[in-house]
Amino acid sequence: AYFRNYCVDLVLYIKTISKKMKKILFLISVIILVLVTLYVSNRHYNSPQHKGLDTELSKNELPLKSDTTRYLAHAGGEINGDRYTNSLEALNLNYSLGFRVFEIDIITTSDGHLVCAHDWESWKRFTNFEGQTPPTLNEFLKHKIKKDYTPISLKMLHEWFINHPEATLFTDKINDPEKVSSVFTSKSQLIMKLVSFPAVKKAATLNIEIAIGENILNGIKKNVVQQLQNLDVKHIVISRKSIKNKEPILLEIKKAGIKTYAQHVNFGKGKDELYVFNNEMDFIYGFYADVWDFNK
Repeated sequence: AYFRNYCVDLVLYIKTISKKMKKILFLISVIILVLVTLYVSNRHYNSPQHKGLDTELSKNELPLKSDTTRYLAHAGGEINGDRYTNSLEALNLNYSLGFRVFEIDIITTSDGHLVCAHDWESWKRFTNFEGQTPPTLNEFLKHKIKKDYTPISLKMLHEWFINHPEATLFTDKINDPEKVSSVFTSKSQLIMKLVSFPAVKKAATLNIEIAIGENILNGIKKNVVQQLQNLDVKHIVISRKSIKNKEPILLEIKKAGIKTYAQHVNFGKGKDELYVFNNEMDFIYGFYADVWDFNK
């Protein structure tokens, strides 16, 4: 209101003075208007939500979009428009495109081996397998995914990561840290998403970096950040659909240095990777991505 009254008085005064003075005062008015606009914009940018993100960026000293720790290649990442392949070709392609953290689904064959697939129902559909599921390891490895892609066991996956020392495996579906670490022994390249307190405690004794599922977060009713720190949790995975209802606690978690990743990207119309990047990154550290361009 004060600024509006000032402008009105200024206009009335301008009418009474010379043309030269009018030009000078007009320029002064424009400068004042620009300064006020910049001041208001700066106050908005430095609000608690924006300030937290800006502080984190200055600490990381990395452009947000090109930070490879933030974007997890979902099920190995998309290849030729195909998703959820968890395949060798998906790993190779998306590594070449810049991904360094790979979310891979791990399930168990009928003879007890760990393999890379999202679930047996979708695997059967992808491979046209006509037998009973789960299959044996041998049957699993014999069937190409969507006729084009190479299936991989956890043992094969471990060999791939040994040959790609800059890459990190972020597991899903498997809740047995002891069994995984007996095959995937490169613990410095391993983060496990776990969905039970016993599994979390077991992972801690095995020196495995821990991510918890949203179900565990929901089960913690008070002193959330303190309890997460007591459990040595470094990462959290939640549905992006839950972000809106969890904004206050997500900001606390972020401030404590615990990294939250959103899954279920592309589960709704228009809710793709760029939507999450442009609208929800204030509350999370990163997200599962089918595709991502680290260069633009």
